[in-house]
Amino acid sequence: MDECGNYNFDHDKLHEAHLSAQQKARQACKNEKSPVISDNTNVKFWEVKPYLDIAKEFNYIVVIIEPRTAHKFDVDKLFILNKHNVPKETIRRKLKEFQVIVPLYFAWYLNETDSLRLNRFAKECLAELLDKCVSFRRDLSNIRSDIKPETLFEYKNQRKLHCTAKFVGKNWLKNSSLRDYVTNPCVSESIGKTFKLEIIGFSVSKRSMAFDVCLKEKHVGKLWGNDLNNHEQLEILEFFKEGNNNSILDRIDFADRAHLTIGIRSGEKSYKAGIDLVGTKLMKKYNELNGSNIKTVQTDKFEIIYLNDCLCYCKLNNSIKINTLFTGDY
Repeated sequence: MDECGNYNFDHDKLHEAHLSAQQKARQACKNEKSPVISDNTNVKFWEVKPYLDIAKEFNYIVVIIEPRTAHKFDVDKLFILNKHNVPKETIRRKLKEFQVIVPLYFAWYLNETDSLRLNRFAKECLAELLDKCVSFRRDLSNIRSDIKPETLFEYKNQRKLHCTAKFVGKNWLKNSSLRDYVTNPCVSESIGKTFKLEIIGFSVSKRSMAFDVCLKEKHVGKLWGNDLNNHEQLEILEFFKEGNNNSILDRIDFADRAHLTIGIRSGEKSYKAGIDLVGTKLMKKYNELNGSNIKTVQTDKFEIIYLNDCLCYCKLNNSIKINTLFTGDY
């Protein structure tokens, strides 16, 4: 800006300007400002990456917003509207260089305060489960030498829990269903919006603990896309060792897999928590259909339903409703 307040672009100072913007973003995050908005010209991923790194360092949730106007790719219209006297040819070149930035996955994110609170609550529940359910504690002791709640699992993402809506990965352009999800206006228009999620229970197995999130189709619609693939369905069937139980997969309800991963056994992949949750819920349905005797124990916080083989589903006496932000992990 000159002394009269006019903007004069100087290409030689471009790098300096970007560094200055990044430093301001870092300082704002360090000072715990919220929200921190970087309203800058970023047309490629490498230009956005420094801000993503800053957000990760200070545990911020990232929302990347693209222009939503009808003229966002209209060179002539942009040239008329721009206030910085950017040449039309420069605008044209930038539009050709524009790179769509797609996250590895889309999810509903909890803030740090709620994430830490739920993690504390989960460990309290796990301790009570081990204390009240003798069968679970006995069976778990037979395969795990250390069953203290603090060390039974690795507790990842304690400061930023999330419920995955859709895993996209890096090769989404090669998969038609992934392309359809990424390009769905419902998804792009929901980025940055808040949603209230309801936690109704949790599952515990020998390898994981996960909160069960109840998603209603009328509320989340096409945002949910994390259904089991063929390989994961085979993993679910391993819970049922006797006979041909393929039909049990038909009893999977909408978004039955929706969850918050609380803890995972060292060496296991995090997605296994969702597999265990679905497997546990289906095992409960299977036993109810077959009239099997299900062991239950009531506590002040939840009802314990023990299904043998270290599989527990615990239904909360009072569900937990929590605000989340829909966005992606970049």
